[in-house]
Amino acid sequence: MKKNIQPDFLSEIERIVLKVIPDIKYRAKLQGIKTVENWQDYLSEEALNKAKDVSISDQKYFIDFGGAITNKLMHVMQEIYPEYTISDSGYYYYPKTGHMGWHTNSSRPCKRVYIVHSDGESFFRYVKDDKIVTDYDGEGITIREFDIPELPDQFWHCVGSNCNRFSFGFRLE
Repeated sequence: MKKNIQPDFLSEIERIVLKVIPDIKYRAKLQGIKTVENWQDYLSEEALNKAKDVSISDQKYFIDFGGAITNKLMHVMQEIYPEYTISDSGYYYYPKTGHMGWHTNSSRPCKRVYIVHSDGESFFRYVKDDKIVTDYDGEGITIREFDIPELPDQFWHCVGSNCNRFSFGFRLE
């Protein structure tokens, strides 16, 4: 799940991410940041079961800051994964209590890579072998790689943040 990256690439990724964070925070402030008192309820096993019943989760609180600001990461990703065609998969800022409820991305099966920058407690939660696994982000950069399978298989996952969490996503096809 977590990906080890060569130190040179990791340094370049961190340099790019740290450079764009102030602008993302500024843009988020203009959009209006709020807190969600019961944010963890959307990431529970009960919420997972409810999401499975309706096949979609609309519980989310994050700010999509768009790919234009992070296209600089694309060339680094192409160097790390030269055998893939890479496209963006979403760029999100999760402020404190930010979250994205349970979902599968099953409409777009492929390998996914997320570069995350966190300044506190945040996590990626997923189902493996019928058990819920919570994988906490480290402070600073965390890189995750995982596969979104073709239907009927599904990879249920969600995201929670009790800090500033910046997520830069890529599809590898």
